[in-house]
Amino acid sequence: MKSLKINSRQPIDVVLFCVVALSICQLGFAVPHRSDAAVASDDASEVRLQRVNDKYLQLLKRTPRAGTSLDKVYAFHVDRGTLNDFLDSLHKAVKTTPDDDKTLMVLGMFEMRRGNDVAAREVFELAEKARPDDSVASWYLGNTLVALGEPVQATMAFERALTKKPARADALEIYQALGRIYQRNHQLQKALDLWQRFETAYPGDERVQERIATILVDENDLPGALARFSKLAKESDDPYRRTEFGIRAADLQMPVSYTHLRAHETRHDL
Repeated sequence: MKSLKINSRQPIDVVLFCVVALSICQLGFAVPHRSDAAVASDDASEVRLQRVNDKYLQLLKRTPRAGTSLDKVYAFHVDRGTLNDFLDSLHKAVKTTPDDDKTLMVLGMFEMRRGNDVAAREVFELAEKARPDDSVASWYLGNTLVALGEPVQATMAFERALTKKPARADALEIYQALGRIYQRNHQLQKALDLWQRFETAYPGDERVQERIATILVDENDLPGALARFSKLAKESDDPYRRTEFGIRAADLQMPVSYTHLRAHETRHDL
């Protein structure tokens, strides 16, 4: 009887074959085939999300301003990687119908949101011309100009916004943005005049006075902030708020005194 000769490589080849076959089988079980029902469910869910997005977009065009609608539509397209395509469609729309002022506003807000301030400026300039009575267009243009480092043009845009009778909440933001520019550029007299205008526009409004004082702290005008918090501590009708304002004034007194002392020493040395 002849003996069976086995090639020395045969055991290795057999082992490799078994390993590869087992791996293929495991891969097949790891990625099961999705049923038609599951695919249909996903499609239906996407359709619902698209409808919700369309509603938010309609709301945004009806009242073009930053807020929940803008956030929702922006997130919808970012999640799907369709933001560029969406913005391209808006650009085409405004070129086709340049008098569509609402679409101009929407496009400007999306460009501003994604940090494309140069494009946002161009769009908001067109929107401001198309919406001459809309304070929001001028306000958003001013914000874009601030981001671009053009404070002079930004102050002009904010001033135009204030002449268009903005809503109270908007006016508060516009006054603050304008005041910060004056403070940061050391235009202290203009800043003082603006704060007086701010207070005159909302006489007796404690929140306005507090906002001004807080901005002065942020912009390192500590003497001005101390004077306002001290006044609030004396004149507020709310005992709790009087105490709160008094504490804030006390917190400012030491650095203000130190600053004045150092200034006096410097003048004496000279």
